Amino acid sequence: MFADASISDTAGVIFAVLAASLLGSLHCAGMCGGLVLFAVGSDGTFKRRARLHVAYHGGRGLAYIALGIFAGLLGATADLAITSGDGIRTSAIVAGLGMITLGLITLAPSIGLRGVRARLPAPIRALIDGIHGWAFRLPPTARAASVGILTPMLPCGWLYAFVIVAAGTGSMIFGGVV
Repeated sequence: MFADASISDTAGVIFAVLAASLLGSLHCAGMCGGLVLFAVGSDGTFKRRARLHVAYHGGRGLAYIALGIFAGLLGATADLAITSGDGIRTSAIVAGLGMITLGLITLAPSIGLRGVRARLPAPIRALIDGIHGWAFRLPPTARAASVGILTPMLPCGWLYAFVIVAAGTGSMIFGGVV
């Protein structure tokens, strides 16, 4: 997407990601508010809470960037492995199909398909529960940072939509930007 794209194409994708991020803020606050309280707590001085927020959001930001870089690398690998004759990148096609699938799974209950839903397998849920127990025993700053770093493990469709977009860039750099 970005290797041959013009500056306006790149800016358009980045603007769309920023706009979607702002629109999704309420979703994120509602879904992860409890997680932030677990990581940061609600007691202590402003300075202590600020330090814990920096640790949590710093860890979360680094983990999201790493996930975007990895997704962009996967997209670039797909582009190298499979190229179409008309110049359409494989990563963009796969990303588009992934977004459609994610949308259909999300909409399925509202159109009467109640049995269709995505769930994490039990072993992965057990792993996440074990990690939460481990994080709870850490000192506050380490707990905040580790919970932030582990945030991408959450089963969040909003997050995975951005990961799909990052893969669709076909670039490690722009995947990390997304």
